[in-house]
Amino acid sequence: MSHVIQVPVPDEWYEAFTAYAQRQGQTPEALLLALATTAIASEVATPEDLLSDLAPDDPLRLLAGIISVPVPPDWAADHDRYVDGESANADNT
Repeated sequence: MSHVIQVPVPDEWYEAFTAYAQRQGQTPEALLLALATTAIASEVATPEDLLSDLAPDDPLRLLAGIISVPVPPDWAADHDRYVDGESANADNT
């Protein structure tokens, strides 16, 4: 048996997700199913800060954190360079 889940999302989210799916060579539906399957199979714990903007009953909470983004190991110490391209130690005189 299969079910259909409909989740209303803002146009910007849909457009961004559709573009991401196209870059992956998939339809948005196929990509979402693959991401949800991976998340459920791995039972990845989702950090609370990812969920803080979502209402407790928001269906998107199930999908929070399923797309991983590589974070450089020095991101905390050198975040200025990553955020605005400037080194925190640069002489700004």
